[in-house]
Amino acid sequence: MREQHSSVRLLKTFGAQIYNQIVTVAVQLALLPLLLPCWGPKQYGDWLLLSAIGVERPTRPVVAR
Repeated sequence: MREQHSSVRLLKTFGAQIYNQIVTVAVQLALLPLLLPCWGPKQYGDWLLLSAIGVERPTRPVVAR
């Protein structure tokens, strides 16, 4: 029973990661016509590289615990 539960969790995790990749690519493609004219090819390329490796600006301040 425990192995079956682990397999289900593994499949759900894998599915979530695939979904995340699809959404990331879709967002990058959707933003291309908006950002390229404003930023130019160099800055857009920098943003694309940073977003591909997972470097993002924080959207809210980090609170010390």
